Amino acid sequence: MFAKIIYTKRLTSTLRYNEQKLEQGQASCILAENFAKDLDQLTMKDKLFHFRRLTTLNDNVLTNTIHISINFHPSEDFQDAQMIKLSREYMQRIGLDEQPYLLYRHTDTGHPHLHAVTTNIRTDGTRIDLFDVIYGENHKATDEMELKYGLVKRQQKQPRQRAAYASKVIYGQTSTMRAISEVLEFVVPTYKYTSLQELNAVLRLYNVQAEESRRNPRKKHRGLVYQTLNEQGKGVGNFIKSSDFDSRPTLYNLEKQFALNAFERQRQDQRWRIRVTAAVDWTLHTQTCDLPMLGQALAAERITMVMSPDKRGNIQDVYYVDHETRAVYPGSVLGDRYTAAAIRERCPDGIPEQQQALKQAQELKEGHRYRQSLS
Repeated sequence: MFAKIIYTKRLTSTLRYNEQKLEQGQASCILAENFAKDLDQLTMKDKLFHFRRLTTLNDNVLTNTIHISINFHPSEDFQDAQMIKLSREYMQRIGLDEQPYLLYRHTDTGHPHLHAVTTNIRTDGTRIDLFDVIYGENHKATDEMELKYGLVKRQQKQPRQRAAYASKVIYGQTSTMRAISEVLEFVVPTYKYTSLQELNAVLRLYNVQAEESRRNPRKKHRGLVYQTLNEQGKGVGNFIKSSDFDSRPTLYNLEKQFALNAFERQRQDQRWRIRVTAAVDWTLHTQTCDLPMLGQALAAERITMVMSPDKRGNIQDVYYVDHETRAVYPGSVLGDRYTAAAIRERCPDGIPEQQQALKQAQELKEGHRYRQSLS
């Protein structure tokens, strides 16, 4: 059993997040505790009004919303009644049992988990000290409940060896955190990328993407979050902060890795670069290819061609990931002949360069004959 408590001042967005999961069929609201109405009579407006009725009693408190995720081992897929019993006891142990709270059971990941939404403002307007809840009672409550009910204990953070391989992340099949972590532990120390865009070219092969979070001027370093992608390349599920992973793939640490990889790639550049460009040129010279066929031919050489689309879905750039040398090259770095635009021109409809030239010459010749016949 593992419980994570987040405190925020965004009551509406926290509640809307869980309600949207409800509308999408990825969650169910199984309990409304200490509300004036029964659960089946509560609307979104009712829920929001009941919380705001308390939060307005103390305008001096900015952080007035508590969002708790209560996580269980995949083998502990309890019925709703058991989940409610365990959650009620947990809320009582951390001192929030007299507060109004909503309990949502989410089904969007590979392990059973609940989300509880409540406020730390009491009916008399006084504030519950969140420091005591988070750092004083949370771990104590989960430890005691694990012992009492024989629940699987939360995994302690331990140093892990570098992963020998990684599997593509399929959202909802396994724990998202663990699946992304395995990909990062394999990719980050293994491949020779020199920018976040190049790293993403590799991560997208595993349905993962890194993205800079909005900057906080009070923090020294910029933030980085990771998210799972679906088969269409669209983000699904929650963002996970880089600092939450044991391997610490933060932007600050990655930028140090960028510099090391740039030095190594420069040292091996001639050998690594020629391997990629030769594979592309030879394929286009000897075969009739469109883009998918070119990708298949390069895959036989253990080179993956990753297209990077813009917001409109148009191909903006192309990256070449060489799994033999683990080098990652943007097309623009390899040369003008290897950019996305150049590759489209070199195999626009399955016709290689020399055949394209012959076809154009034949068309010009036939056009000339046609004009002569008219004259």
